[in-house]
Amino acid sequence: MTFLRSFTLLAAIGLFTACEKSGSNAPSDSKSESGANRPSADASRLDALTTQSGVEMVHVPGGEFVMGSDRGDPDEAPVHKVTLSPFLMDKFEVTHAGFAKAQLPNPSHWQDNPQNPVERVRWRDAKRYCNERSLLEGLKPCYNERTADWECDYSASGYRLPTEAEWEYACRAESPANFCFGDYERSYGDYAWFAPNSQG
Repeated sequence: MTFLRSFTLLAAIGLFTACEKSGSNAPSDSKSESGANRPSADASRLDALTTQSGVEMVHVPGGEFVMGSDRGDPDEAPVHKVTLSPFLMDKFEVTHAGFAKAQLPNPSHWQDNPQNPVERVRWRDAKRYCNERSLLEGLKPCYNERTADWECDYSASGYRLPTEAEWEYACRAESPANFCFGDYERSYGDYAWFAPNSQG
């Protein structure tokens, strides 16, 4: 991505989209997903912007892609076409400084540089960050903290985590292949940082 509004392999939190979503499709089950930007922004004309709280975001144009795999884990099947509306996504992972600005406890092991991404963040803490960031900017939070799974209100004006389809679409960067750099045959080590090429 790299349109990062969401994670590196180490970061548990990082990509956020504006909350509005047309329709009532469930984000994980839908074969057609849409994530829209805040009402005040026209995503069709935005390349990049900086939010009120100083976070850089980029416009990800809408489109279609084939999601899933019949060769991977069972939960990746079946392969199906997904259509997404344009959405905004954080350009970079959420940093220690961003967590501090939202006045949240930082669970990260490595906190030596405030501009490094947070890591070891649980889903609930990621959702809490979205809500706190929304409140900082005077937006309506997307997540209902009173429900067991912190249900998301896609009509709210605040921030949320990207859906699985939005994340995969942004990561592919308009490539028809499995990854922005091509298919499985290419070496991950040439494009990504992970345990085998980073001393664990």
